[in-house]
Amino acid sequence: DWSSDVCSSDLQHYSNKFNTIKRSFDILKAENLTVKELYKIKKDNKETVGWKFETLLNLEFDYRIYPFDTQKIIMTFFHPDFEKNIILTPDFDAYTIGDVGKTIGLGGDINESSFIISQSYFYYETDNKLSNYGIQGATRQKEFPNLTYAIVGDRSLINPLITYLLPIIIIAFILFYILLEGSRSISRHTKSTITLGLIAIIFLTVVVAHQTLRRGLDADVVGYLESFYFLVYVLIIFIA
Repeated sequence: DWSSDVCSSDLQHYSNKFNTIKRSFDILKAENLTVKELYKIKKDNKETVGWKFETLLNLEFDYRIYPFDTQKIIMTFFHPDFEKNIILTPDFDAYTIGDVGKTIGLGGDINESSFIISQSYFYYETDNKLSNYGIQGATRQKEFPNLTYAIVGDRSLINPLITYLLPIIIIAFILFYILLEGSRSISRHTKSTITLGLIAIIFLTVVVAHQTLRRGLDADVVGYLESFYFLVYVLIIFIA
């Protein structure tokens, strides 16, 4: 769900000796990939092709330690010509020395307030396929290196702590106040009616807040922040 121009452009160099190689690339786990050729330059027995691409990446994120999580966007590039032994390599000469540092390949405007981009880098990921997909002597079946680009982001803590944790802290103080008020010298019937009514309202409030958090995470795992909601459930039962 990161909205940004991260790696929205790419370039490739081809030697004129390999005219039979298709000028293109593909991305693993990419949906609705659209690739547009921006320019093509031939110079010194080398052809440079610039691309612009847009895609939706089908990735899974780990939210178990939310909101203290660090998420990683991974894009694995490969050449669509499976019959040839083509390994893509980063063109570090196209970047300045400063760009090759912590955030190589990133645009200057990252529209994602929930995360702070900490680093980006290239690396190779080996792939072992169980099938050769009908291509005899396929070179990509065993230990083939795929060029992978990673963007690492640390979650900003301010928004989730204010949105999800601050209400729980306030509710905990209210429960403590109810517990203190329960010791006052009023009739037992009146005390029970007031206490149970307030607890019922607080319980519904916590349930709604918890469901809002679950919808925000959109994950099947139990996050770290949810442990505070479970603690409040225990306190509500104890006071009731």
